[in-house]
Amino acid sequence: MRVKKFRYFIDAVIGQEKWLNKIASKGYRLIGVSNLTYCFESCNPNEFKYHVELISDKSYKESKDYKLFIEEFGYKTFYKTLNLNYSLLKFRFRPWAKGAGKFATNPGLYNKELLILEKKNDGKPFNLHTDTQDTINYYTRIRNMYLCPIILFAISLFPKSNSNSKYFALILIFIFLVPFIEYSKIVYKYKKSKKLYE
Repeated sequence: MRVKKFRYFIDAVIGQEKWLNKIASKGYRLIGVSNLTYCFESCNPNEFKYHVELISDKSYKESKDYKLFIEEFGYKTFYKTLNLNYSLLKFRFRPWAKGAGKFATNPGLYNKELLILEKKNDGKPFNLHTDTQDTINYYTRIRNMYLCPIILFAISLFPKSNSNSKYFALILIFIFLVPFIEYSKIVYKYKKSKKLYE
């Protein structure tokens, strides 16, 4: 049996991963994904496990190579977007990324910021990051992705504008502040454990 679900995530990495694993625990396997739509087919409960990886900091070539590298381990992969924008011949600047990953164009990496990984549930976690510092760097990039809109909306509070737009900016700051704080806690936890083992 096939099922189609519609969902949008503010926390597109951990929130989406938890949701996908919850759906998998009910006996559904991901077979396709687009901006808001997730297509599932029935399977045995807990047969598959999912992990969501942020790849927006990589260039087109790095992203493609990373996807092929991941697939060599037997993982099934799906590209997913962070936003709701359908694009054709567009350009995006990503200040949180590095190198050529700062620029996304279509065709290329535009609307391919996330990589959803699927594997048979063998009881073992996904071990994609080689060491603690690599994990810290990864979660720092995700945290910084939420910092950019917080700064932009905070700046919009200063010019003289009506109070409704300021309230709207404060609401948006709070929405992005929640995942920013959560990822800051994760970074802090890994930094603390790294100091413990040094």
